[in-house]
Amino acid sequence: SLVALSSSSTAIRAAASAYCQLLTSESDNNVKLIVLDRLWELKQNHASVLQELLMDILKALSSPNMDIRRKTLDIALELINLRNIEEVVLFLKKEVMKTQSSKESGEYRQ
Repeated sequence: SLVALSSSSTAIRAAASAYCQLLTSESDNNVKLIVLDRLWELKQNHASVLQELLMDILKALSSPNMDIRRKTLDIALELINLRNIEEVVLFLKKEVMKTQSSKESGEYRQ
């Protein structure tokens, strides 16, 4: 992968952006889970790059799959900083509002 070939921030940013695009465009849950695993690995050494893309990563919360939601939140919690916390909180408040009108809210809130 591009990440294994280069450690330049431009290459890492390009790979992370491609992963985020796959999260929103791919319908296969297995692919999304693999992408989230790759983002988790990328976060270990390049958290600052992923912090810039946190709102794109959070879009994966729209998935009905609970495993995808959990992994997304696990990654997001590791990437929150002073610069993005307000935006993240607003996004999560909107997600909570969606679940209050949804039948699956009990499962989502676990």
